[in-house]
Parts: sequence; structure tokens; C-alpha cells
Amino acid sequence: SEWSKAPLLMAKADGVHFWDVDGKHYWDALSGIYPTSVGHNNARVKAAIHAQLDTLHFSPPMHGTNSVAVKLADILRQIAPGDLGVSKLECSGSEVTEAAIKFARQYHRLTGNTGKYKIISRYQSWHGSTMGSLSASGLKSRKTVNEPLPAGFVKVFPPTCYRCPFGKTYGTCGTTCATIVDDVTQMEDPSTVAAVLVEPIGHTGGVIDPPPEYLRTLREICTRNNILLIFDEVITGIGRTGQM
Repeated sequence: SEWSKAPLLMAKADGVHFWDVDGKHYWDALSGIYPTSVGHNNARVKAAIHAQLDTLHFSPPMHGTNSVAVKLADILRQIAPGDLGVSKLECSGSEVTEAAIKFARQYHRLTGNTGKYKIISRYQSWHGSTMGSLSASGLKSRKTVNEPLPAGFVKVFPPTCYRCPFGKTYGTCGTTCATIVDDVTQMEDPSTVAAVLVEPIGHTGGVIDPPPEYLRTLREICTRNNILLIFDEVITGIGRTGQM
């Protein structure tokens, strides 16, 4: 409602600059909403898009694939660590998270653990606007207006060491923000938990950079309880933290 009183209408963009319909200039310090890391109006990007449109602009994903998608999947395989060699290409962050949730549930069903369906995620997180990804998100300002949401989503507090939700100090806290995931898993019953879903570095609820042992502890908890660990790296992946 506030936006409709004075809507922001952009007219053009170039590099790290925006201009609205009234000619007012804005610095784009957020890369759009993260997808324009190489800048707006990038000549190489435009040339690649134009060349692809001249060759093939749509390939039905339900019935096959195409050489460009295969090439991209191979590049991702080379970048990804360890044995992470399979890609499912999607169009948005919400779709990616939605697909990951469905994948986790299908994986357990196909491997004989049909009772595993719950997703443990964090308060202050944002995983997308589709129903499943929204249910996994922990921002009350965005989820409350859509409630009631589907069942099967459990929240834990994020690793906000600056303002620890447990009133502890890092170094003497035992990394409660991580170990509590195991406590919640046991209370929920491990045979019902399919996945733990986290952003390696939180963003919408503040830039939440976890302590070094946090993700390793989550990995150990998930392995011990036959739970998939899902990293939502829509914000932090593919070079956005300065490294591949």
C-alpha cells in the first residue's frame, strides 16, 4: 500500500546505475536483486542473448534438453565441490528451493523412508515466494499474510552471534545455534525429518555469517540422522562472495 502511494518506476539501467521515469539517478548497490552481478546493459551478455535467440529461443524441458543447457550443467559440475555433479536448471530462486524440498521428500520415499517429510529451516530466513519455499522461510512480515501455510516445516533460531538468541557468548557457547538442530530433530523424531535447509550466509534477516564450525556441525547432525542438508545459495553462490 505504501508503494502504490509513490511507486518507483525505473526507465533504464547501465552498469551500476538506474534512472527512473523522472530522470532521477540511483546507484544499484544490490545488483538488481542479485542477478546482475556483471552489471546492467553488459555488451557480452546482450550479444550472447541475441545469438541464442537467433538459434533457439525455447526448448521444451519436459521432453528433452538442448546443447546450451548441457554445456551449463557441465560447467556447474566442474565448479561444484566433491561429487556434486548433477544439476536441475530452474528459472528463479523460489523454484530452486521448491524443487529442493520436493527432491528431498521424493528421495526419502524412493529409498524406503516414507515417513521423512519435515523440513527444518531458520527464523529470519528467506527462501522464496512459492508455497513450499515460503513455508520454509522465517520472516514473519512475509509469511503471516499468507498463513495458514502447509504443515511439515519446523523453525530454529539462526546463528546470530552478534545478538545471540540464547544469551550466550561465542567461544563458550558450545555453538548452541547448531547443536539445537539435533535437539529439535530428536524432539520431532528423526524418522520424520527429510532435510535441513539453510542459507550459508543469511541475508534478508540481516547478513548472518555463522561461526566456522556451524555448517560442519549441521553436516554431522544430518549425516547421523539420515537427513539431507540443503544450502540455499541463491544469494551466496556462483562468485557472489568473491570466490567460485
